[in-house]
Amino acid sequence: MKLILGMCAMLAWSQPARPPVVTPHKTVAAPPHPEAPPDLDSIVRQSLQREMMNAKALDNYVYEAQEATITYDGNGRPSKTESKLTEYLWLEGSRFKRLIEENGKPLIGSAAVKEQRRMDAEIAKRRRESPSDRQKRLAEEEKRRAESRQTRDEVVKAFNFKLLGEDTVAGAKCWKVLAEPKPGYEGNTRISRLFPKMRGTIWVNQQGYQWLRVEAETLDAITFGGFLAKLDKGAQFHLEQMRVNENLWAMRQLTTRVTARARLMRFNQAQQIDFRNYRKFSAESRLLAPGAEAH
Repeated sequence: MKLILGMCAMLAWSQPARPPVVTPHKTVAAPPHPEAPPDLDSIVRQSLQREMMNAKALDNYVYEAQEATITYDGNGRPSKTESKLTEYLWLEGSRFKRLIEENGKPLIGSAAVKEQRRMDAEIAKRRRESPSDRQKRLAEEEKRRAESRQTRDEVVKAFNFKLLGEDTVAGAKCWKVLAEPKPGYEGNTRISRLFPKMRGTIWVNQQGYQWLRVEAETLDAITFGGFLAKLDKGAQFHLEQMRVNENLWAMRQLTTRVTARARLMRFNQAQQIDFRNYRKFSAESRLLAPGAEAH
C-alpha cells in the first residue's frame, strides 16, 4: 500500500521533459517542462490518514516520557527546574500514567508507596467495576479517540497550505509545508476550534507520508475554561517523530515555550518531553497487584 500511495503521489506532480525539437539544420532542446506543483491538500490528507493509523497502532504499546520544565521569573531568568519520568500503561482497556522518577531520582520511601497504592487502587477499581461502569469508561475512551480523529479530519478544511520547498529530516526527504488558517473557519472540536489562532509548518516524509517534524505557534491569545486560563500569543510548539518499527512512527520529542495565566497566577515556562522505550503490549497481559499470582 505504501508503494502504491508513493507512486500515485509521484504521478500527481511529475511530468516527463519534452523531447528535443529537431529541425533540418540543428537540434534545439526545448526548455524543461515545468513540474506540476504538488497537490498539498492530498499530501496532508494522506499524512493525516497515516497519523491516524499510527495512533491506532499505539494503542498496543506502552512507553515512557521524560519531562523537563523550566520556569522563568519576571525578568526572564530561570527560577525553577523540575523533571519527572512517567510510564504510560494500559490498565483494563484504558490508559494509566505511573510516576517513576522525580527530578532525576527514582521514587523511594513514602512517595514510592503512595504511587504504588494509587496504581493498585486503580487496578482493583477497574477489575471490580460492573459491566455498565466498564462500558461507560471504555465509551469515554472511545469518545476521546473519536474526537481526536475528527480533529485530524478538520485540518485540511481549516488551513491553507503552501509548499516552502524540500528538506531532509533524519535522513528522509520531506516536503516542507506551511499551514495558515483559512479565514472564517470554525472548528467542531475543542482542539479544532483553536485552529484559527494557530499557524504551523509540517515536514512530511515523501516515502510513507509520515509527519517527521511539526513547528507551530499561536497567532492570538487562547482562553480555556471560560476565562480561568489564558495562553498568550506567540506560544511555540515543536514536535519530532521517530520510527519505532516498520509499522509505527511515534513521538520522539515535544518542546513548548509559553507564557500563560491561570486564575491569578502568571506562568512563563519552557518544557521538553522526550518519549522512549516503546514496547508492544499484549491485550492478554495483566498488571498484578502485590501478592497476586498469574494464572
